Amino acid sequence: MVEIFSTICGLATPPGLGAIAVIRVSGKETFSIMDKIFLSQTERKKISSFPTHTLIRGEIFDPETKDVLDEVLLAIYPSPNSYTGEDMVEIFCHGGFYCPEKISALLIRYGCRQALPGEFTKRRFLAGKIDLTQAEGIQALTSARTELQARAALKQLKGCLSQRIKAIVEEMKDLLARIENEIEFEERETVSFAQIQSQLASLSAKIKALVKKGEKEVFIQKGIRCPIVGKTNVGKSSLFNRLLEKERALVTEIPGTTRDAIEETISLKGIPFHFIDTCGFRQKKGKLETLGWEKTKEYLATADLVIVVLDHSRPLTKEDFEIIRLTTNQKRVIVRNKSDLKSQWQEEISPPPIPISCKEGSGIEDLKEFLAKVFLNGEEDFYLSELRHWELLKKAGDTLERVAGESYLEVMAYELKSAINFLSEITGEVTSEEVLERIFSRFCIGK
Repeated sequence: MVEIFSTICGLATPPGLGAIAVIRVSGKETFSIMDKIFLSQTERKKISSFPTHTLIRGEIFDPETKDVLDEVLLAIYPSPNSYTGEDMVEIFCHGGFYCPEKISALLIRYGCRQALPGEFTKRRFLAGKIDLTQAEGIQALTSARTELQARAALKQLKGCLSQRIKAIVEEMKDLLARIENEIEFEERETVSFAQIQSQLASLSAKIKALVKKGEKEVFIQKGIRCPIVGKTNVGKSSLFNRLLEKERALVTEIPGTTRDAIEETISLKGIPFHFIDTCGFRQKKGKLETLGWEKTKEYLATADLVIVVLDHSRPLTKEDFEIIRLTTNQKRVIVRNKSDLKSQWQEEISPPPIPISCKEGSGIEDLKEFLAKVFLNGEEDFYLSELRHWELLKKAGDTLERVAGESYLEVMAYELKSAINFLSEITGEVTSEEVLERIFSRFCIGK
């Protein structure tokens, strides 16, 4: 069984070749362990005697053999003014494999335990220095791949989401107190039923606004699954290559060239788009194409957005209308490729497709702008980084919606407590150890 409050150590930088490695140590035995293996090159005194938040130059040595392992800089952070709230040091040693491994082994020999993934941040959370959304903001920031993801994570780390959630929870608690008071002292009639219903509606609207906003923000973190579909030989692979700005998919004039899906990810306005070049659809097809089209339908079932490609230079066919029908109930963008050629269409498509020419490259940038706007909608103020937040907000909102039509105060109070618990799970005020383990296990060892 792992000791919760034992002294831990962990490499905070990626293992491997590099100029510098950083090893973190945290726990009540931190300074006594370092006194055994660290020797300052300036003053001979205990680690705890040095000024807080200072860098000390010195050597890490093996007390048994007296061998010096490395010259290092030691950063000292006494409790409670440290990342974890415990006594803590950071050892800046030479990078590579040998020095960090030898120093880590020495720390473990003299009383440390290897940190679990995310354990430093978990201790920060348990010390009350941050709430759960801010802890998740740290993870989101360290794993961000685009500017938009980083900006969203930084806002969450600063507590933007927490402040909104806590303000709503406080309002809900005030309402709950008035309802419980009304139940306890029914003859007082201190608050009217209409007032309760009005405040419930106001709270529900606030949560719904966050839920609606969160639908877009979750996409910013997880990315958009976007298959490109159409009948054979309309230019799906050509569009795929144009979007990626490289020749990734094989393009020929032979129908049915693409038999299996090809996936690539790019960033549009900071949002990761997972584009999928799929097998084309036609009525008469061989066995491989049939299998490929079945795979395409699987991609359609899990798509966040679909690009439907039509050929502007040829009359629309049954295959075109079948694909339009299949994607009717999905979020989609229809494009008409080969718009540099004369139109052969007799029918009108609604809404009007976006004109592009994969051959000449026209319309591609307009299409990229449009794709990003589908999810951005001009907003730049982001708070959510986890699907967990959105799901709990939705549960709280659904609960308030359900209770708004309730006529019994006792039921109202019960449902309101449930909604408060859902929101408190977001910030970590109410949560299980299982949830904490699942969240922090995604962190790296030294974070």
